[in-house]
Amino acid sequence: MEITEQTGILIIDDSPGKITMLKTILSGMSLDIVSVNSGTDGLRKLLRQDFACIILDVKMPVMDGLETAELIRQRPKSSGTPILFISDINITKMDILKGYATGAIDYIIPPYIPEIIRSKVGTFVELFEKKIYLKKQSEELDSANHKLSESAVQLMQLNAEINRANEELKSLNAGKDKFFSILAHDLKGPFQGFLGLTEMMAEDITSIPQDELSEMAHEMHITAKNLFALLNNLLEWARMQQGAISFEPVETDLSETVSRNIDLISPRGKQKGIEIIHEADHNQTVHADKAMLNAVLRNLLSNAVKFTKQGGKVSVSYKEAINNMVEISVADSGIGMPEALSGKLFNVAEKVGRRGTDGESSTGLGLLLCKEFVEKHGGSIRVKSEEEDLSAGKHGGSTITFSLPAGSKEIMLSD
Repeated sequence: MEITEQTGILIIDDSPGKITMLKTILSGMSLDIVSVNSGTDGLRKLLRQDFACIILDVKMPVMDGLETAELIRQRPKSSGTPILFISDINITKMDILKGYATGAIDYIIPPYIPEIIRSKVGTFVELFEKKIYLKKQSEELDSANHKLSESAVQLMQLNAEINRANEELKSLNAGKDKFFSILAHDLKGPFQGFLGLTEMMAEDITSIPQDELSEMAHEMHITAKNLFALLNNLLEWARMQQGAISFEPVETDLSETVSRNIDLISPRGKQKGIEIIHEADHNQTVHADKAMLNAVLRNLLSNAVKFTKQGGKVSVSYKEAINNMVEISVADSGIGMPEALSGKLFNVAEKVGRRGTDGESSTGLGLLLCKEFVEKHGGSIRVKSEEEDLSAGKHGGSTITFSLPAGSKEIMLSD
């Protein structure tokens, strides 16, 4: 047990000689000995300091020891402090009983034997120091329990977060497993057709008429082209998942980028008689990775043309949105899709591939890439679609809108 400060005792006595005697007797006990010569001064000291015990003179002028003891016991701060009455005259048993009645613990009476005085004071000093030590230990224990409770709460929160993360990981892995299963099926189908054609050619190419051979070569070319696009999208998606794709957003002219991608898709649009329109009244800039922005626009424009019938229309527009974002929309007058399908477009665990209006193949992987690229920029992507129902006179169409951070400048286009 370690007490860093000296333990104090209070001597209240109007006799300087007796105070000096007590200090001498107790001098070797390493105590903080405080002395006053009246009950009033003693009460003031007790307001400011805790003491192991009080040595109180019974007979004092103005306020004697018995009155002082009663007042000490009335104050909560000092009510439990042990009192040793001291007297330099013979006192009766009745006086001693009165002293005990006012709260005295013991008496020091002549003859004053140093060993007895030190023993009595030492007992109370030891009890006081143990009390201080236990109080400190209790406070430290309370503090430790409080910290332990906080740590337990933090641990519970951490465990809850870990459990949530594990559930999300399980869900994500399950989704990816399903996605790869779908993808394997989508790859297997075209390859089987491709292998069938090459097998026919390998067995007896000389017996195949030229027109049939040309048709088979055309089919092989289309199949190879579709497989290449599928594998390329798959590679891009896999690299994105691994963080292997560089991300370097810069100030980018959105109008120029849209126009360039429309030019790339226009040849296919012309084959189907589809008009692709760039709707813009200003030159908007965005803060984006150019390669990712091109990939998103290329995929969305290609899909719009793919699911739009001959003579249809595709348009690209953009506008400022909240939070310093720009919303870019790719709309078509195509066949649209049911709500059940549109809700699955950006879900890796769902199969959404279907044929275009001219039988073009589609796996939906390109839209997953679009979602990954857009979210990499802190943006979002959504779809709004109406399914075509000609029997009811209802035209279809889809609009896919995504958002990107706005650039620092906007220039009005001239007429």
